[in-house]
Amino acid sequence: VRVCVIDLRYFIGKQFFTTIENMLYTMSVIFLLSLSLILFGLSLIIIFLRNKKHGKETLTWPHVFGKIVKADAEYQLNDDNDKLWKPVIKYAYKVDNKEYNSTRVAFGFIPWLDFSLRLDFGYSRSVKIANKYASQLVTPVFYSPQNPSVSVLEQGVHLENNNLCILGLFFVSVGMLLAFLT
Repeated sequence: VRVCVIDLRYFIGKQFFTTIENMLYTMSVIFLLSLSLILFGLSLIIIFLRNKKHGKETLTWPHVFGKIVKADAEYQLNDDNDKLWKPVIKYAYKVDNKEYNSTRVAFGFIPWLDFSLRLDFGYSRSVKIANKYASQLVTPVFYSPQNPSVSVLEQGVHLENNNLCILGLFFVSVGMLLAFLT
């Protein structure tokens, strides 16, 4: 038995296979891009769900009174030298005579995801949030009974957490659209 291998390049032409190779390369790049977008979107949705779960848990957490150490509005410069403001809240509290420090305002409180902060570069809203806590020398601090180093100033889930879900769904949708179009 003799096996005969025929190289189709001689019959069809090299240009045809170069076009096929380019098309396969483009499809694989688009597939990897769509897969990356879907995975990134899913990770944002997972963070959203985790924040939502932890936010619900805070509703049953005990509280102690803590001290606001710092409540200020700080900025970073972006590529266009615009100031992007964000509130910085630091507080200290004691549980069972052990001192803890934290900066978490609430689960889902992610200043860079607050679109209203981004639209006006965040100065007025950041100052408003900072002033809310600067005026309180003593504030209730809700802490996890299992791990007192995990704490929040506001129970529940902050509204910025919803932006994570919206962004996650957007990235998953775009990724799936790219995958189906290829």
